[in-house]
Amino acid sequence: MAYDHISFKLRSKLREPPACIDAYVQPFQTRGSVFLVTANGTTAASATANVLRPVGSDGEWVCGAGTTLDSNSCQFSDTLKRIRSGEYPWEPSSGDAVSYCLSERVPERCKVQSNAYIAIIVLIITLIKATVMFYLAWRVSETPLLTIGDAIASHTRRPDDSTKWMCLASKEDIADCYGRWLREPKLYEPSRPRLLFVASKLRWFVCIILYVLILGIAMLFLALGIARIATTSVGFQSIWDLGIGKVNPVTVLSLHTPKTGTSGLVANSVVANFAQPILSLMYFLYNGIITTFCTAMEWESYAQHRKGLRVSGKAQGDQRSTYFLQLPYRFSLPLMTLSGLLHWLGSQSLFLVIIDTWAYSTRAGEWTLSESDTSSRMSCGYSPMAIIFLLVTGYTMLGLLVGSSFRKLRTGMPVVASCSAAIAAACHLPDGEHDGDASVAKLQWGETQDKLHGVRHVAFSHLPVEAPEERAFYI
Repeated sequence: MAYDHISFKLRSKLREPPACIDAYVQPFQTRGSVFLVTANGTTAASATANVLRPVGSDGEWVCGAGTTLDSNSCQFSDTLKRIRSGEYPWEPSSGDAVSYCLSERVPERCKVQSNAYIAIIVLIITLIKATVMFYLAWRVSETPLLTIGDAIASHTRRPDDSTKWMCLASKEDIADCYGRWLREPKLYEPSRPRLLFVASKLRWFVCIILYVLILGIAMLFLALGIARIATTSVGFQSIWDLGIGKVNPVTVLSLHTPKTGTSGLVANSVVANFAQPILSLMYFLYNGIITTFCTAMEWESYAQHRKGLRVSGKAQGDQRSTYFLQLPYRFSLPLMTLSGLLHWLGSQSLFLVIIDTWAYSTRAGEWTLSESDTSSRMSCGYSPMAIIFLLVTGYTMLGLLVGSSFRKLRTGMPVVASCSAAIAAACHLPDGEHDGDASVAKLQWGETQDKLHGVRHVAFSHLPVEAPEERAFYI
């Protein structure tokens, strides 16, 4: 048999852990038998009285009586930590410190696993998605209203008669009073609401409740997971040592799912990826509120500066093309980064585990694989450290969303959000601007020279406009 000589310094104050312990105190063992040689012996042959030969997964030779290599009391033992750090001498049995050990080399076995059924499902879903995208890109001829600029351009070209002379209508006015104050002068009382009130109460309620509920469930699972491995005193360092997304026997779940074959792979894969669509839904709601914020800020910017409309189609005249990611890059890039981080942490928090056990035997001094002793087990594992980072990321995103919602808008322009009627009410051009396509010019919102029976009017215009006068009536 082949052995590796693994030596370490006796009673060393160096911070390097004993190499022999590092080789065997592992979640999954890939080495064979081990000989420990004490300081009194010179070789394994001449110091047989001082040689210990542990067999199998028994860990008493490492951590003490009543422990095994995969037990919590062994991995998280304070004594073991001090031995590995060099603070304590390693005296596993006879009271004599170990000088070095001889470790039996066992050939490792590697393989690539794949499943045709899962691959076919992924290919079919991807093909359907690609087909829908190509159909929308090449077959749909209508110009969609994707941005606030698209809506303004559409309503300036084709004014909505039902909203004429309602130039100060906001989304709340349309929702609460539509049909009762049509074509009546309205008093301009500018206010600077916070972004909090731009999104609907229902959208806020669903987003906050979902975030709190999902992150609360994750915190519960984290507590249960830590309690499951904490048979002894377990601190943050012990949890950190388990790693992020790493397989460890103490964090493998005992699920009531098939353990072998295609059924086991599919069932455990579904469990391992169960959080991904939930995280996508959370991001979808989060992105929707951020989009509402950006829409409100872009809408009021037309009261501050004269500029071309940002449209999703081909830009004409002074129009501008929309952002590549639909949102300004200062919002879209951090959102994409956080979304990717959230999904990655989700994949590291709960993951598929396939453990193959291979038994080897020696014949004529050579290692051979024993197929009769080969076994495989499928389940799911979890990573407490990944769950902690997932919670930190999730609550940070929620805190940033709520914090940014208290920012005030800069002008007293009525808030329309995505209400098409309120947008249309602000797009009734003055009478002198209907002889051309004003939507391709630079526009600004404000008081125009157009009046109806002496009553002032505010709207988008490519002609000079003035800031509306406070407590004046407009129609």
